[in-house]
Amino acid sequence: MSLDRCYLTVLRYPPDLTERQRTLALSHGLAVDDFSASMLQKLAPPAVIKICTSDAAAEAMTRLQELGIDAAAITREQIERFSARTEAKRLLPAIGAPRAMYAIEPLRPRLATVSSIVMDDVAMIVFGRIKLIKVSVVVAEPNLSDGETLLRNTFDAASDAPSVDPPKVMTSRAAVDAHSFVIDLYTRRGECVRIDSDKCGFDFLGDERGLSDRENAVKAVERFRGEATRAVLDVGFEDFRPPPGAVVEQIRGTGEGGSMRTNRPAFNFYSAWRVVVYAMMRKRA
Repeated sequence: MSLDRCYLTVLRYPPDLTERQRTLALSHGLAVDDFSASMLQKLAPPAVIKICTSDAAAEAMTRLQELGIDAAAITREQIERFSARTEAKRLLPAIGAPRAMYAIEPLRPRLATVSSIVMDDVAMIVFGRIKLIKVSVVVAEPNLSDGETLLRNTFDAASDAPSVDPPKVMTSRAAVDAHSFVIDLYTRRGECVRIDSDKCGFDFLGDERGLSDRENAVKAVERFRGEATRAVLDVGFEDFRPPPGAVVEQIRGTGEGGSMRTNRPAFNFYSAWRVVVYAMMRKRA
């Protein structure tokens, strides 16, 4: 795929456009068949509907806009511009300050780009639940019937050759092993502070701190919403369908033949892409 890849994104459909009309418009604008277009029109906007080169994205965007569909070609560079994040190890509230603000104790000091954050400067809050899926390998003996077992034993007894065990059956089993909760705070300057329940404590909640990560993450989001009154809150990651070709999963071995999978890369993409979308929609409005 070309290095200048673009994520063609539908921002809005005209409110009076029917599903069939959406399908016909996407079929024409993207030069795809009706079935593919009908699947794409089901994605609630904003939605990535195609990954292509910048030239192809510009042509498709023009055709869609001629049909009244508000679309944008979001480049990889635009998304990467919002991919630099300061991961917080701890937030320290500025007690007595005239405005709500926090000092940031970074998880990785050498990579930190933000040392503090003023909540009035926060433009967008992106909240998502990250899945950690454990895939284990199960080795089982073959399931032989009584007749097969008798035949095998009779053959082994009559033969001088050593008995050979039939191959064992290997199957995989996947289960959601854990969840973590991530909050990205984006400032109007494009800076990002990430609060990850796996890496950051919730001491800043004080007496409101609960027992579970989920409870604390929800309380933190509510607190940030009250402090960053001009910020937009996005909680749409659960319904997001990553575009084909985007890195959406991270896999590592467990040392026992199994693996651990996480959709964290999908959230990383979604968070940065969503900020670009918000900025474009705000500018066009």
